[in-house]
Amino acid sequence: MRQALGAALVGLFVFLLFADETPASLLSRLTVLFNGPDYAARIFQDHVPIVRVLASDDTHPLDRDAPRCQVAVVELAPEAPAEPPPVPLIEQDSSRFGGSWRPTPLRPGPLSMPDLMALCGDRIDFLTRRVLVQAMTEPGAFVIRDWKNDVLQIYAPNHALAAHLSRKVASPSHWAP
Repeated sequence: MRQALGAALVGLFVFLLFADETPASLLSRLTVLFNGPDYAARIFQDHVPIVRVLASDDTHPLDRDAPRCQVAVVELAPEAPAEPPPVPLIEQDSSRFGGSWRPTPLRPGPLSMPDLMALCGDRIDFLTRRVLVQAMTEPGAFVIRDWKNDVLQIYAPNHALAAHLSRKVASPSHWAP
């Protein structure tokens, strides 16, 4: 039994090494498999045509005080527009895809503001996360960085990817006044 477990672990490490996967990125793929693509489908519904969901996570952390990351990443369909769909100001909602887009490259924000790709990116497989980060640093993509609502949206038609990351900080309702 120990040999079988050891062989399975060695096999997993070899797979991760050659597949350019990390345990976190493998976990992101398994999360989509078990949680389903529902969250990502809800975020991108009626906004852009997609081929498949690459990351979809809207689970609550075990620690109630820990921030909650919500992540949705999709592969765009070939017929996806070259520019992201505009959303009228009256209809903009940080929990949906779209808003006031800015062309990349994305300028760094204030040092005091959180980097959502660093905080929530572990829910995205390594290769996709690397392409999203690259898309934000070169021309040809579009980004929304909503500091007030802690949202990062990326529309990268050159890479056929779209992403919506948000972080919700736990409410201090359980704190004593």
